[in-house]
Amino acid sequence: MDREKAKYVLLEIKDILDKHKVEFFLLEGTCLGAVREKNFIEHDRDIDLGVKDELLRPKIEELSEEWTRHGFKYAVGPATNIVQSFKLYKEDIRCDIPGMALNGNERFIPSHLRPYCLVQKAALFENPQAIEFLGKVFLIPNPVEEYLTHEYGKDWKTPHDSFDNVSASRVYGYRKKYGMKPFKRKKV
Repeated sequence: MDREKAKYVLLEIKDILDKHKVEFFLLEGTCLGAVREKNFIEHDRDIDLGVKDELLRPKIEELSEEWTRHGFKYAVGPATNIVQSFKLYKEDIRCDIPGMALNGNERFIPSHLRPYCLVQKAALFENPQAIEFLGKVFLIPNPVEEYLTHEYGKDWKTPHDSFDNVSASRVYGYRKKYGMKPFKRKKV
């Protein structure tokens, strides 16, 4: 991913979400890069953001119109029957903005491609931490060290050359455990 293009795209997305008063978080590799490297991770493939699903749902239509006005290509819709999400594309940069659904004391993001959910403690998103990144202030989970340790393991501070260190927050069988609609992969 071209870091300069990614910076331009992320800052434009931030302006739009801020304009519409949608609180969002840097997640996954984007959060890791912001905290550890003060930049995007060199080998990252996309921008990862998250929004509490209950805040994203009411804004789907107005945000869709805004993405179009700003020249984004996008896909919108339920990643599953559970949450809403956006996949944005601009300048060869992809940004995922899933809704993070609340289930008891957890927030989860169902994968739209595979039968797992990314699961984190809901408390990490209740009092977010502000961080300066790319000359602007962004929100990240709090405490971020707990989030990144859960996501990438105890050595998250050590850079890796690839994405072989898959997120530890992946939970297979989460939908079934809580009586949610089972995962069905669509044939393309």
